[in-house]
Amino acid sequence: LLASWVEGYRRVRDLPAEDEAEIPTFVMLRRMLLVAWIGSHSETDLAQSMGVAYSESTCGLCEDYLTRFG
Repeated sequence: LLASWVEGYRRVRDLPAEDEAEIPTFVMLRRMLLVAWIGSHSETDLAQSMGVAYSESTCGLCEDYLTRFG
């Protein structure tokens, strides 16, 4: 998915390699923010539907991220 996004982006604008290298960090930040939102909005249907599965999969992504960049 990321490779396709980068390919499409580069059809319109330049994307230096050093900027591309930051994409995993922004994705990880977004995932963590959504987990925080789920926790702070646990009464909502959306948070309840995403809750456990989304948070568990984010933990796995965090571990992969830290292994790769940590």
